[in-house]
Formats: sequence, structure tokens, C-alpha cells
Amino acid sequence: MMQARMSWILAASAVVATVCVPVSTQAVDAPVAQGAGLAPEPGSAPGATDGATPATAELAGVAVAYTKDPALLPYKRGYEFATRMRQAGGDRVRLKLRILSAQTKAPIENLEIRIAGSKDHGRVAVSADGSFEIPLDQEALDDDADFVTNQKKGTLEIQASLVPVLPADAVHYSDIQESIKAARRVRSEMLPWYLRVILPTVRALGVCYTAQGEQVLVRSDGTEQRRAADREETGAAGVPVHCAQFGESESGLRADAMVLPANGWEPVYIGSWF
Repeated sequence: MMQARMSWILAASAVVATVCVPVSTQAVDAPVAQGAGLAPEPGSAPGATDGATPATAELAGVAVAYTKDPALLPYKRGYEFATRMRQAGGDRVRLKLRILSAQTKAPIENLEIRIAGSKDHGRVAVSADGSFEIPLDQEALDDDADFVTNQKKGTLEIQASLVPVLPADAVHYSDIQESIKAARRVRSEMLPWYLRVILPTVRALGVCYTAQGEQVLVRSDGTEQRRAADREETGAAGVPVHCAQFGESESGLRADAMVLPANGWEPVYIGSWF
């Protein structure tokens, strides 16, 4: 798979990221967070505890158990990871996180994630496709809080991917160049050398569509060309997409060249071993 992907790893007490390999999140097992004052929201599903001692809350007399799943990093390390990611990638690349069922690899209905320490620091918003972002909450960080969920321990999986950030409509070739550079910077600054040498690097950026047969209009130096979206990759949602590929240095394209995708496109990083 060429799409840049990451999994969180705990090694030498630091957070690192692995790029371009679609593997499940791994993390050390840890005690369940004993959050105080947790208040579930309507529609939340109770979760089994699998022998762990969960944090609990009550709503209308119904007890809801919250457990710390091994798939989720401690909040402190997630906070540090998100902060470093923003510093390295700037506004040209973002980390897309999805929390899924470890068994079905699909989003989980009624999933709830909270940040809990000595008190409840609130609910983390989760989209219908399982996407979520790590909130940067200084109070939760100072409280040594943890992520907890209403699901049975050991049933979750985190998938993560690097996603290019480009303008929604008219894209300059310089935007593509800067996004590729940002992804490489994330790789070099957030991975130790022993992972960099065995994992692909980002070599290009694809303008991609779920449908086959699309083309991308490119205007450069008074001329027009159409680039076929004929390279198959994997999109951020894990589905096949068809991409027109753009490298970082293309002799026929000026930095101010306009890349004009048709509606319904998404940007995807393309990796290479060389």
C-alpha cells in the first residue's frame, strides 16, 4: 500500500510513528483510568470490562463502564504526538485517526471516547467513519488523564494516515510541492533512523477519485494538459482510489502552475522505496 500510514508505538518512553505500513496500533497495557464524575451522554452503550476495574458513571440509574483500551495511548503521549505533528507538518499535512472494531475493521456504533483523570475532561468527538482528533487540553495533561471508552477492553484498533492539506478548488503546483516536503519532514523528525531505513518515503502526491477514467486539468505557462488519474492507491477511508500523480520536481511545471481537479477528488500521498 502506497498511502502514507502510521501506527503508534511506545518505545524508549517516546512516541514515534511508522509510515506507509497498514498495521494495527500497538501500545503497552495499562490500568484503567479511574475518572471521577464521568457523565455519559444519551445513547451511549455500556461496555464490558473483561475483568478490569472500570471507571463508571450513572445516567437515569444505568451504570456505564469506561475502560482504557490498549489501542489508545495515554493522553500525555497522544498530546505530545499531536503537538509534534503540528510543528513538523505545519498546515500542509494532517494526521487522520480512525478508531475501529479490531474484529470487523469497521466503525463502531455508539462508541464513546472520554478523557478522564481525577475528573472528567469531556467527550472526544468521533465521526461516523470513526475519525477523531486528539484535543490539546492543558488541564487534562496536568491531570495525567487517560483516554477511556465505553467498549470492551481489547476490542478496538486505531488506524492512522498522513493526509495532504491542499486548497479545496484551484491548487497551485507549489501547494503540492510544499505538502510533499511537509510529509517528508514529518517522517524525518518523528521516526527514529532504524524505522526510516526500512519504510517508504513520500515521493509524490496523487489527485485521486473513487471513479475510474477521471482526468486532472493542468495549466502552466500558457498551455493546458490533462493528466489521467490512472494510478491505483488507497484513500484515507481505506477504499481504492484512482490518482493522477504529481512529483515534487517536474521540469514541465512552474511553481505557479494551476492544478484544477474535477469535483469529488481527494489528495493522497504516494510512497516509494527509492
